[in-house]
Amino acid sequence: TEGFERYLSVLRGEITRLTILMRDLLDFGRPSRPDFSRCRMEEVVEAAVSACAPLARRKSVEIAWPRGAAPPPVLADRARVSQVLQNLIENAVHFSPQGGRVEVALRPDGDGQESWVECAVRDSGPGFDPTDLPRLFEPFFTRRRGGTGLGLSIVKRIVYDHGGEVAAENHESGGAVVKVRFRAVRP
Repeated sequence: TEGFERYLSVLRGEITRLTILMRDLLDFGRPSRPDFSRCRMEEVVEAAVSACAPLARRKSVEIAWPRGAAPPPVLADRARVSQVLQNLIENAVHFSPQGGRVEVALRPDGDGQESWVECAVRDSGPGFDPTDLPRLFEPFFTRRRGGTGLGLSIVKRIVYDHGGEVAAENHESGGAVVKVRFRAVRP
């Protein structure tokens, strides 16, 4: 029965992998009609960090989320923005080494014309290969073993549906950083 247990274990792993792929394909193919409401980004970040905590524990990676002054609220679909942040934090956890750290930062941002709220997720991994940067948000492009290559494509689409911006880069002191910005609600 040892062979049978091994077979069951492989089967369970494949079912999990296929379930994740199907979920990502459905999210990617679903027409997006955000349900906008006024929301506080610090609450959305808190929920995403909590949702990713079990994965971080399994991978022995710390998620650092220093809560600062609350930025202004944004007009957004809370569930979809939470999905964006969960995707980014999960990716960061996967690319961080055991004992590594994922930093999540939230801050108000503005260019004089418009007010934004920016959320940056930084990992402690090797960073992006510079030749991959132009392709990161393409569907099915991935460097993560077992990844579907849809996570960042879904992130980009949700952020753009909100009139926001997304950017990826390497941090000067190591690791990768993905930043998303959403328009702040005018007071």
